[in-house]
Amino acid sequence: MDKKVTGLILAGGAGRRVKGKDKGWLVYKGLSLVEHQINWLKPQVDQIIISANRNIADYQKLGYPVLEDELTGFHGPLQGIVGGLALAEGLLWVQPVDMPELPVDIIKQAMQVMNNDVLCAYLATKQRNHYLSMLMDSACLDRLKTFVRQGNARVSDFHRLVSSQIIQLNIAETYFKNLNDLLDYR
Repeated sequence: MDKKVTGLILAGGAGRRVKGKDKGWLVYKGLSLVEHQINWLKPQVDQIIISANRNIADYQKLGYPVLEDELTGFHGPLQGIVGGLALAEGLLWVQPVDMPELPVDIIKQAMQVMNNDVLCAYLATKQRNHYLSMLMDSACLDRLKTFVRQGNARVSDFHRLVSSQIIQLNIAETYFKNLNDLLDYR
């Protein structure tokens, strides 16, 4: 598969599990999470987009396009993914901002096993599915827009709708740890 890849950093959540803080700006191992994701994505993608719903000016200072959800009020990750997919050429890699430990070549690995005839694929370990760690073809945009306009918000339901491919790489579950507690940032 030889397509352009856009990396979308999902940083638009409400941060309920971290007392309402903007996770993108929480510091982990000396850098903000958004900086970790930019550094992780840069060698793997052709362009980077950030999906955020607050602190927009701060995100813009990083030098990448910043998208806000069309709907206000934190309606879930699919809102940000719609915006990212609209700007993507080829494939979109979705990267939650609070997952800073993924291996550095995971996008390449996923692309090598993603079937050419599928529009969407997500990663899985032996323990669980990781629906937000996904590659999406930009041809998914209209189906995703319709899905979201109908009031749907569950990423797993969208994967079922488009018959997404499950990509099980030889990656330990620990790499997928979400930093969902303020204690994770000490």
